[in-house]
Amino acid sequence: MPKIVNCHEIKLMSLFKIEEEKNNIFGKFSHTLSKNDRAAAWRRVFEYGKSIGCAFATDAMYGYVSDMVWPNIRNTAVAKWDKHRKTGEGNDDYWLSDIDLKVLNIIGPKSAAIVGLPVQESMDESLKSDNRDLELSKAST
Repeated sequence: MPKIVNCHEIKLMSLFKIEEEKNNIFGKFSHTLSKNDRAAAWRRVFEYGKSIGCAFATDAMYGYVSDMVWPNIRNTAVAKWDKHRKTGEGNDDYWLSDIDLKVLNIIGPKSAAIVGLPVQESMDESLKSDNRDLELSKAST
């Protein structure tokens, strides 16, 4: 396979490999998925990255991809998503790159990183509950 020079294309192709290994990489541990299976999946992603021209250090191991490369790409995409969701920043046609879209697809549309957590709603319910408790305690005295 010829080496690819374009960094954007390398990242995108690496993300396709991560998506291919998604169930092994991000799945829940069980009798069918062990720590060794997960490590083997990251190793395959690492080897694929090397084969297409990712510029890893000569002493880099598969942990570099799982601990550095993937989190950095993921955090960048999620930060763009959050900023757009909170402030509306960015043109609707061009606020996420194809790399960002691929990352969000890998994470999944129902992920807390995408949907967010209903913190405000939880806070409102907690305040209502506290007010009810206060009213009950006043009524009983």
